[in-house]
Amino acid sequence: MLCGRSPSSQLRVLSLLLSAALLFAQAPPAGNKELHEIDRYIQGEIKLNQIPGLSMAIVRGRVVLGTRAYGVRSLATGEPMTVDTPMELASLSKPFTALAVLQLAKTGWLDLDRPVRLYLPEFCPRENEPCAQITARHLLRHTSGFRRRDNFLVPCCGQPGEYDLSLAVRNLRALRLIGRPGSFFWYANNNYVLLAALVERLSGEAFPDYMRTRIFLPLGMTRTTLDYAQARTWGLAVAHERQWGQMRPSPSRFFGSYGASLVKSTAGDMARFLAAVLSGTVDGFGPATSLTPPYDLGWFVTPRADWLNGSLVLAHAGDVWGGNTAAMIAPERELGVVVLVNAGVGRAEEIGRGVMARTAGLRGADPGVASRVNDPDFWAICFTFLSALVLLGVAIYAARIRSEFRLGKRRFVRRRGGWILARRIVLLAMGFGLLFLGAGVGGPPAASLPTTMRLALPFLAGSFAVVLTMAAVLSFAPRT
Repeated sequence: MLCGRSPSSQLRVLSLLLSAALLFAQAPPAGNKELHEIDRYIQGEIKLNQIPGLSMAIVRGRVVLGTRAYGVRSLATGEPMTVDTPMELASLSKPFTALAVLQLAKTGWLDLDRPVRLYLPEFCPRENEPCAQITARHLLRHTSGFRRRDNFLVPCCGQPGEYDLSLAVRNLRALRLIGRPGSFFWYANNNYVLLAALVERLSGEAFPDYMRTRIFLPLGMTRTTLDYAQARTWGLAVAHERQWGQMRPSPSRFFGSYGASLVKSTAGDMARFLAAVLSGTVDGFGPATSLTPPYDLGWFVTPRADWLNGSLVLAHAGDVWGGNTAAMIAPERELGVVVLVNAGVGRAEEIGRGVMARTAGLRGADPGVASRVNDPDFWAICFTFLSALVLLGVAIYAARIRSEFRLGKRRFVRRRGGWILARRIVLLAMGFGLLFLGAGVGGPPAASLPTTMRLALPFLAGSFAVVLTMAAVLSFAPRT
């Protein structure tokens, strides 16, 4: 297990804290023409996409060029958003998990190219299984062979053991790989959940404690945490999502799992992080670090980004139903941008690109509207409307059937035959199957779905189950 910090380690932590303080001491005052143009661009995005609140920061090398906050922390209370308002980072948490893994590798406690089962034997108990080939480097690059559909093997959404990484490791034994480790890229949260378990096991510290004392505080990120209750005391932004066409506070508590998500941070703290990365003061990681596309060390790697005139860009976005975040770094231009939005609008990365392009002296894209095709509430409305039409059709047809019974045009008869019986069984099985799917049996927990989808999907499944059940019943009563 890792022991307490050595004197040299303590000096390194102190130097990082002083460096972070100097970054903000050097920041020029806000209000230059460049920031005014960015303000206009962001205000356009806010208006077009009904964004309640947004905070952002721009960094050039060691210098924080500016931090900004727009809108409100909560639509219900009208409290203003600030650059010190924490927000759920969602998948933007992954770069921090990667830093923790790099720290362990640097100390010698972890070999990135040795099988994970050597450190977590319960994950893959038999050496001859495919999982025995998975290394920490595979996990860092999402090349382990894990599937996204298996993300819910890890408890979530208020289920027992939701934050138990030991339980997560045991549950992940049930997953099946979709290919040989290292053969291809497939983004899946369980890669970083397993990395968090490695950090916890090798350090001997609870994962949130390790991240606070070894990652966040040394970087000067004093308002960054994995603790939901702590973030609430700091004024955690209220999550928002579209519900039946209107942006409203979201009741969802589905924020992901340790390692892959759950970090809460501010635009100010994220500016410190990006400045530390660009200045090369992050232990084991910096602008000169060689990364393998398309993904490495918690970043999507684009060697030649068209929107930034062919520059190398490292980026990551985070999405939950009530929030949307993005951070990006252009090492060759020494630029970093972070955008935090307290609504699930799917525009944070596009906004970040627009901000970075303008900071680099490029025109950048104009404000745009998020695609409705990617909006769960749009589909919830569509499914609900379709379900209502189906049930209306069922009601009209049921009235007609009732009339046929009264007129003697239809009656129950005993019909024999294997084909007829098989058809009835299939129809009933499909009807009950849809009811189970609508109730969330065998699929992701209902709490992990967008709020309006929790109503729309059971409604849709139930309406078609009624149709199938009616068809099965009427096979006993043909028209005469």
